[in-house]
Amino acid sequence: MKIRIDMTGMRFGRLIGICFAHKSRSGHAHWLFQCDCGTELVAAGGNVRSGRTASCGCLHREICAARLTQHGHRAQHRHDATYRAWQRMKTENEAGVISPAWSDDYARFLADM
Repeated sequence: MKIRIDMTGMRFGRLIGICFAHKSRSGHAHWLFQCDCGTELVAAGGNVRSGRTASCGCLHREICAARLTQHGHRAQHRHDATYRAWQRMKTENEAGVISPAWSDDYARFLADM
C-alpha cells in the first residue's frame, strides 16, 4: 500500500499544493495545484516532487519565447515579417546570390536593410 504524501501548502517550482484531487487507476495521487500565474491544474504528485512538472506550462512558454527572441524581432506567437522573409531568402538561396554575411547573421541583414 502506497503512503500519500500531503502536498497541501507546499511549494514546488511555481506550483503550490491546494488539495488532493484523486487517485489514478495505477494508484498514483493527483493533486490540485495553483501556479504563480494564477492557473490551477491537476498533476501527479510524484511528477511535481521530482521536478518533471514545475508549472502549468507558463514556464515552458517563457523559456521558448526567450530562446526565440534573441534578436528582438518576434511577434506575439510568431516571427515578424522581416525575419520570415530573411528565413525564406536563406532557404531559396540555391544560386549563392545572398551575401554570406547576411545568410549567417540576421542582425547584420536587418542593419543593412
